[in-house]
Amino acid sequence: MNLNLLDNTVERKEVIKKISEEFEKLKKRKHYGVISEQRLIRDITGLTALYRLKKAKRLEDLIENMILFGERKDWAMQGCREAFEYAKES
Repeated sequence: MNLNLLDNTVERKEVIKKISEEFEKLKKRKHYGVISEQRLIRDITGLTALYRLKKAKRLEDLIENMILFGERKDWAMQGCREAFEYAKES
């Protein structure tokens, strides 16, 4: 994700929509690999950066669902969880 997109609200919404669609596809898959885990972490990190700029309930719910999904798969979500909690508090 290009962080220069953060300046434009329309592009920001498109990024969120694209990540949300990718997450829906990921949830439907039966087999997961390291690449899936890495992409999920990358997407959560990007969304957390967007969330810090504009706190929106829909975005908060999406990030929370993505983290919970990763935790259920026993993926490395602790860093994402801590960064997201910090973003919610700031």
